[in-house]
Amino acid sequence: VRDYGLPTALPVGVDPVGLVRQMRRDKKAITGLGFVLDGPDGAELVSDVAEDVVIRVLHEMPTASLDELVGSVTTDVVRT
Repeated sequence: VRDYGLPTALPVGVDPVGLVRQMRRDKKAITGLGFVLDGPDGAELVSDVAEDVVIRVLHEMPTASLDELVGSVTTDVVRT
């Protein structure tokens, strides 16, 4: 994610369980949560990722203020 210039932290105060609940509302999440990940042959869809794994990983992620997150994206975009 960092290699694409995207933030690698969650905004302070985001509830991982609530975030996953919102992700489930996506019409594309009919069969479960899916993620597009960078694989050996390029981007690939990884379907039906277990919610408990997603929640655990979200809990382990660092947090940052919205100003820090927006600033990091803006800086990366300006640099490229």
